[in-house]
Amino acid sequence: MFDQVPNNKAVVFRDKDLPKMFRGLKVIDGDKTDMRFLDKPNRVVGLKAKGKARKDYTGFVIDAVQLV
Repeated sequence: MFDQVPNNKAVVFRDKDLPKMFRGLKVIDGDKTDMRFLDKPNRVVGLKAKGKARKDYTGFVIDAVQLV
């Protein structure tokens, strides 16, 4: 279902550096600006885990090791 939705998707990543690609889609840094209407379509809006999310292991936050 992830890749069947044509809109941009937000994904939270645990690592300090965002990956360049996630599931075949280019990742853009969602922490730089909130102006999502300027984003090109079919992108992953990558967010860096902050606060309690850094220690969340429910599957909400993605680890780089899951991308390999």
